[in-house]
Amino acid sequence: MKVRFSSLAISVGILGIAGALVWLSWRWYPSQQQSNLDCYPNCSAATLADQNLAQSQLSRSDFTGADLRSVDLRQADLVMAVFSAATLRNALLAGADLSNARLDGADLREADLQGATLRSADMRAADLREANLTGADLRGADLTGALLDRALLNNALLDAAVLNLASLHRADLTGANLKQASLREADLRSATLDGADFTGADLMGARLPWPFESLPVSTPRSSGD
Repeated sequence: MKVRFSSLAISVGILGIAGALVWLSWRWYPSQQQSNLDCYPNCSAATLADQNLAQSQLSRSDFTGADLRSVDLRQADLVMAVFSAATLRNALLAGADLSNARLDGADLREADLQGATLRSADMRAADLREANLTGADLRGADLTGALLDRALLNNALLDAAVLNLASLHRADLTGANLKQASLREADLRSATLDGADFTGADLMGARLPWPFESLPVSTPRSSGD
């Protein structure tokens, strides 16, 4: 009888703990600013300039064509969010997770993307001139035709990224990892490439700074400009 009572007490205790955890989860998630946006999850063409959305849970949101100038999205969850043709000039996105996000045609001039995660993001024709991408994770991202002139890409991870036809004129790629990246016909004139790793990268037709002699032997070379 005592054994049965003890088992019952243990079961009740476990159920009580589980219930408490569920209650805490319910209390926690609504506080993540997800509901602060009246337009969530469809914020296409919305005007959200200068808003503080730091640490918000906004994955899979649609911000197509939205005005997000100087918005604060630091540490925000923006996985698979859509920012096609959105204006994000001077936006604060440091530490944000933009994995698999769509930023094609977005205006990200002078945006702060330090340490942001942009793995497999669609950034075709995005304007990232003078953006700060120091330490950003851009592995597998598609930056075809993107403008990255004077952008900071120090220690950025660009493994297997696609940068075909991208403009990186005077960009700083010091210590960047570009292993297996594709930079066909990319413009790298006057770019800083000290310590950058181009092992296995495709540089067919790329316009490189001259002189430039630090490419790995295994990497195809193009004539300088």
